[in-house]
Amino acid sequence: VQRAIVFRTLGDTSVLEDVKDWPVPVPGKGQILVAVKAAGVNPVDASIRGGKDFPKAITKLPQVSGCDFAGTVAAIPEGTETDLKVGDRVYGLADGWAPWASDGSFAQYTVVTAANAARIPEKVSYTDAAGIPIAGLTAWQALDVAGLEAGSGKRIFISAGAGGVGTFAVQFAKLRGLHVTTSASPANADFLKELGADEVYDYHKKNLVELYKNNPFDAVIDSRGGKEQWELRRVLKRQGALVDIMNSGYLRDYGWAGRLVQGYSYLRQKLTAAVRLGPSITPFFVKAHRQDLTQLVGLVAEGKVRVVIDRTLPLGEAAAAHDYMTKGHAKGKVVLLVQRAIVFRRVGDPSVLEDVRDWPVPVPSKGQILVAVKAAGVNPVDTYVRGGKDIPKFIIKTPQVSGGDFAGTVAAIPEGTVTDLEVGDRVYGLADGWAPWSRDGTYAQYTVVTASKAARIPEKDLGADEVYDYHKKNLVELYKDNPFDAVIDSRGGKDLWEARKVLKHNGALASVESNGYVRDYGWGGRAVHAYSFLRQKLTAIARLGPSFHPIFGRASGKDLTDIVGLVAEGKVKVIIDRTLPLGQAAAAHEYVGKGHTKGKVVLTVDEE
Repeated sequence: VQRAIVFRTLGDTSVLEDVKDWPVPVPGKGQILVAVKAAGVNPVDASIRGGKDFPKAITKLPQVSGCDFAGTVAAIPEGTETDLKVGDRVYGLADGWAPWASDGSFAQYTVVTAANAARIPEKVSYTDAAGIPIAGLTAWQALDVAGLEAGSGKRIFISAGAGGVGTFAVQFAKLRGLHVTTSASPANADFLKELGADEVYDYHKKNLVELYKNNPFDAVIDSRGGKEQWELRRVLKRQGALVDIMNSGYLRDYGWAGRLVQGYSYLRQKLTAAVRLGPSITPFFVKAHRQDLTQLVGLVAEGKVRVVIDRTLPLGEAAAAHDYMTKGHAKGKVVLLVQRAIVFRRVGDPSVLEDVRDWPVPVPSKGQILVAVKAAGVNPVDTYVRGGKDIPKFIIKTPQVSGGDFAGTVAAIPEGTVTDLEVGDRVYGLADGWAPWSRDGTYAQYTVVTASKAARIPEKDLGADEVYDYHKKNLVELYKDNPFDAVIDSRGGKDLWEARKVLKHNGALASVESNGYVRDYGWGGRAVHAYSFLRQKLTAIARLGPSFHPIFGRASGKDLTDIVGLVAEGKVKVIIDRTLPLGQAAAAHEYVGKGHTKGKVVLTVDEE
């Protein structure tokens, strides 16, 4: 079974149910099963659910909502001929996106005709890919229908430029060498000019005809319909073309009589165009087309087109996403994210770690970024937080996603976050949720991090002079007459006392692991640790012995950039003891807890 957003009756967003045990769809011959990582939200989703824009008789119930998906191929049934493989990153329109189908994309799994699914390039995130299908295909195909010659400099008007279709249409039209005018509020004017618009008409002024009747357009792409469409026809050249990509505007403005008004409008315009007395009007319906999808995602990967993401929300907030979209003020696309995470709801041994397949995706705030995790390092501190023995339980927030270290790609950057990072950049660092009192760790498919604390990962024998065998227990005997200038200790406890004895009088000891006292002395170790620390501080102040410095790691974008630079230059090697899939986090904790790892243990976030 799977988690899915389902409606069993038609109505407002209250009919959407977050179902945790919905059957996983079974792909037939010619189809594939896709594990959904992100699902784009479109106005048509709300139209189907609402039952007002489509005849109720054709709407199949119950139905999983959603059209756009991005994810990985989970299964290919026998008899399906395709060049895709299990594990491939793909995106497109789910087969269940029409009113008369049942398996949409707001779920953990969906089915799609193999020939209609396109691969996602590595440079493109699941979030961006999920924002493309309906909006991108509609804009691209509508421009084809408009029929304006590329590079001609002809003038096109695109309504609702800041919307999902509009943001793509403006960019595509500009790529085709057209002069682009679009409508939007003044607040979005600069944004649309950045996307390529030559002119932005303020739709609040209601003076479209007055402005453009003497300088009409060669084509119009209209995503509003209704009364506004009558105005748009009056600013078209006599031989111009109007592409109507959303005909529910007539229902919005005229109620159910809108169907009659629309039918009359189309018939009148068709007859007018047939005798060449006025512009043509073409009702447009998007088609799932793999070649187009491949071309669009390629433009995104090349940086020629930007997918504008208004916001990302977890799958469980599908109703809020529907509400937000229907208000008509989304700037670009809204995307729902689905993720898997390793969670503990109470402290204890590794058995408390749960492999949860539908954990909410964290929402980045101003100053943060959302990262799609590709690998997560496993550290002893992860086991301490989960175990609740080395850290006071009252400061440990539960439930909590385990983990601190991450490496991955930038999935989203919220408005207001100032950073030189871009969506798709490969980054690594410490997640904001790595502390005991936080919730969103890194053993998950997504995590959040302060933008300034994430560092880019560059596109690209250890050097010890002596090795002491710790089994021999003769450290002081070997080095008391040749003491060290400094010691970095990651063991603590009894080992730390020995390390102090082989330091020079004015040396320095950096302790990066304090739980060794608990390991060697039990809970009395806290008192021993405090006494030891105080004694050493007083000794150092009086210059009677070496200094002692407990170390607590701090996330620093600058330090991380320096370190990964050394790795990229081949000056430093990252030692990986073993990699394990995300689902084996408990085994990773047990292994790290034994203290015999050779370098690092890393969890890979699989894409099953």
